[in-house]
Amino acid sequence: MSDRLRSRVYVLVTLLLALLVLAGCQQTRPSNTSPGGVNSPAEATAVAGASVVGSWELVAMGTNAAPSPIIAGTHPTAVFNADTSLRGFGGCNDYNTSFNVVGSVIKVFPIAIGRNICAKDITEQESLFVSNLNQAQTFRKDGNRLIILSAGENSLVLEPR
Repeated sequence: MSDRLRSRVYVLVTLLLALLVLAGCQQTRPSNTSPGGVNSPAEATAVAGASVVGSWELVAMGTNAAPSPIIAGTHPTAVFNADTSLRGFGGCNDYNTSFNVVGSVIKVFPIAIGRNICAKDITEQESLFVSNLNQAQTFRKDGNRLIILSAGENSLVLEPR
């Protein structure tokens, strides 16, 4: 291999590794430019005005038009932290991930969840809850409730814990 070709390969490999490192940082670390993982003062203001930060318990989920109550006694939760980490209990297993909010738009990164085995109905509810979190697109507050809207016209209805 000529020195010129070797030099080009080296530069290309270095750039690819740098891009992989940067991409990994974006998914696993919150932005360190402002609280809440936002990148500008305007975004910080938008987040502060409609923040999801807090400890929430799921009370209903399903279609936006008619969410159904959850199974009694399961107590699924979502704890959105100011450092953009998200953790909670799905009804059977604990989970954790990170999130980002800009205005009323929310992005939840892929969720890591335990592998406990529970009753079929609880497992199905947990799976739907986690799936809707992973597909979260927007949110709004309705009184003291947090409504997270996800793909497919689904919603999660949470109340403060």
